Amino acid sequence: MNNYKKGQSAYDKKDYVQAVSFWKPLAERGNLLAIRSMGDLYFTGDLRDTCLPEDYDQALYYFRLGSLQANAYCLYKLGHFYKCGFGVKRDMQRAHKLYLQATEQGSICAAHYLAMIYYWDDYKPDYNEAYYWLQYSAKKGYDDSHYFLSEMYLYGIKVEKNYMEAYKHYVLFSKDAEDCLFAIDINKKIKAVATPMHIHQAKHLAKEFQRKYY
Repeated sequence: MNNYKKGQSAYDKKDYVQAVSFWKPLAERGNLLAIRSMGDLYFTGDLRDTCLPEDYDQALYYFRLGSLQANAYCLYKLGHFYKCGFGVKRDMQRAHKLYLQATEQGSICAAHYLAMIYYWDDYKPDYNEAYYWLQYSAKKGYDDSHYFLSEMYLYGIKVEKNYMEAYKHYVLFSKDAEDCLFAIDINKKIKAVATPMHIHQAKHLAKEFQRKYY
């Protein structure tokens, strides 16, 4: 068993100190799996608890280390730090650049968050760019992108209102999150304006989308 796998075995047993003893030397020698794992020990970026006490400086160190090798995951994570201001000054231009680099290296998560930068810009949102990247990430299987596409079609945000398309994207968003409050809310809003025929046809469109792209 190689040292990375030994670290993974220790991690699986929740022995994080032992995991670090295997992963840290590998990370310092440039092993990307170890670099990613070390960064994730200190930062998750969501509601999950970190395995070690959350430490932005340590996480930044490792994600920067990985980004020097143009690793998509590390570039995406680093973009998140600058987008949210975790341990660094918030810098949307830098976040945009990092997300774009990560997307070019194959990160679908980064493509979605690139869309979010355009979608949620407080001063000058660019819905055309947002739509482009939402479509891109949705076709690659990123479910959350379907929620925003559904919203764009429901309200006619830089696209023509289309309740079939809105419900199609709702179906694709909610397939694994039907009880999610966002899914419940947008489902209710679409059904308030769509006809039964819209809903029926949208379900077929969703199946076609899945067959084509998934």
